[in-house]
Amino acid sequence: MFSQQPCWPADVDELKAYLLERNSDTNAIALLIDPLRRGDIVLVWQGALSDVGDASEKFLLGYEKNTPRSGGYMVTGGGFVRQISAEEFAEYKPLPKQLVSVPDDKDKK
Repeated sequence: MFSQQPCWPADVDELKAYLLERNSDTNAIALLIDPLRRGDIVLVWQGALSDVGDASEKFLLGYEKNTPRSGGYMVTGGGFVRQISAEEFAEYKPLPKQLVSVPDDKDKK
């Protein structure tokens, strides 16, 4: 993901430009951009994405604004969308600004 860029876009305008370069369906792009501008969706800007294993999967990339309080949908740095509870949401950390070494679950023992 974002092989030409070292990190996730810095703001809504940069994300929109990136999406417009790769997609011709402006209506579909608006389904993401409009809620971002309204604050209905929250994204971690300038996060560093890793293409190594599931390193980015362990981090939070975006979520519906009410998810921290009442649960909802979120997307991981690995690109997976999940419906989670507020308690599960609290376990995720935002995608870091720099790539970090993420230990495997087996290393936590």
